Amino acid sequence: MDWIFDHYARLDCRSKVISFCEPGKSSIELVGYHKANGIKLNSTNQARRALWKGELGILAHVINKPKDVAKIEDVPIVSDFVDVFPNELTSLPVDREVEFTIENSFEALPRVESSM
Repeated sequence: MDWIFDHYARLDCRSKVISFCEPGKSSIELVGYHKANGIKLNSTNQARRALWKGELGILAHVINKPKDVAKIEDVPIVSDFVDVFPNELTSLPVDREVEFTIENSFEALPRVESSM
């Protein structure tokens, strides 16, 4: 809240607008976008009827291409150590939870000796 006050900012959450009105300077407005309530899909027949009636329409055909899998030969340093890495480098390794403990035993306690 202090940052908002210091920079003369006004937040309008309902209309998604942030205004900066600093004295002696021109005001700046940042306007957010309103997310649509879901994706509206039309069949080919619905699109044809809408265009025939003169309605404005945008048609898009989207294809999801599969990602290329990296090969060991393509990575310069990794190709020198083929026996260390798996055949397919799909991504970074998964985060794994490691349990770290330190066990003390009585024999391992540090000894303090004075040299008097």
